Amino acid sequence: MNRRALLSAVGAAAVSTSAGCLSSGVEGSEEVRLGLVTVSNRSDREQTVDVVLRRDGETVSWTRHDVRRRDGEVIPGDRIDCLLDEPAGAYEALTLLDRTGETFEHPLVANGHGTRDVSIVVTEGETVELFGPAGPADEERCRNAPILDAVDP
Repeated sequence: MNRRALLSAVGAAAVSTSAGCLSSGVEGSEEVRLGLVTVSNRSDREQTVDVVLRRDGETVSWTRHDVRRRDGEVIPGDRIDCLLDEPAGAYEALTLLDRTGETFEHPLVANGHGTRDVSIVVTEGETVELFGPAGPADEERCRNAPILDAVDP
């Protein structure tokens, strides 16, 4: 397991945020409130994924997920958290794929809305991409719905 890469990325982000007076340390970031955050796996291999969510340079969530491999049209997924009760800020997601040891860093932007649901997806090429609806976060789904395996559209 190569958690050193993720720990290094988290540490480097913390140093960069403390270097400037008001800098979030997240290039391209903007104020956003996150809603439902999920992780899913479109690859043909099981994946262990560490996900660190940071707001304004501070870690607000660090979770580890063992996500089954894609099975035909079914894309396995897992709920990370509903963050609607967290304050707005400059959010970023740091992810580590345990199998490859690669770390990915993504700013989470509002896309013109004050809130946003986000899905962190391991792709067929074993990279990490972010997806989410163009509209605001779905509060009812965020607070109430369990995450079930999705069907690829």
